[in-house]
Amino acid sequence: MMAEVESGSRSGSLFLKWLGGILTAVLVPVLIFYLTRPAPPPPQPIAQSEFDGFIQDANSHNLIPGARLTLTLGPNSIVQTTDGSGKYSVVLPSPNADASMGMIAITATGYEPFTNSVELKPGVNYSVIPIDAYPPHATPVPANGAAPGAGAVVAATPPPPPPPTKVVPSNLTVMRQLPPNFIKAQTAFLRR
Repeated sequence: MMAEVESGSRSGSLFLKWLGGILTAVLVPVLIFYLTRPAPPPPQPIAQSEFDGFIQDANSHNLIPGARLTLTLGPNSIVQTTDGSGKYSVVLPSPNADASMGMIAITATGYEPFTNSVELKPGVNYSVIPIDAYPPHATPVPANGAAPGAGAVVAATPPPPPPPTKVVPSNLTVMRQLPPNFIKAQTAFLRR
């Protein structure tokens, strides 16, 4: 009986050695692979979104210096005044690697406020933005029917209230190819 116990114990011991050898042969290479593999490459930084162009009068196509452009893209916002030739150039971090919807707002003396959404991709974006002038004020009419300036009393006509901000469909802000030899605006801008 002692021989049977020794034989059973011996075969159990051989089985455990055999199983340990197989586990060692499998686990050691797996552990070596996981412990020595190189770290994954860091994610590529997303390029910034640059928005360049001109602001012009919608009717005369004259460029508008001194217009105030506000661009909001994701959590970032920037304000810039166009330079002496009506040019703007702003740069903001892109919220993601694909094109993102931004919001532009433009104000200029003598012009209706303008807001629009615009799709900006990482990299360079260019657009010429037309804005509408306020309608001209009516000529004051004398209250007593006499010719103006001849001692006539002129009825006070208050200027009309400014119209609400005009929201233009986004297809009217056309993104174009940056023209060759385009020189970026050299104006200061404020981050909000």
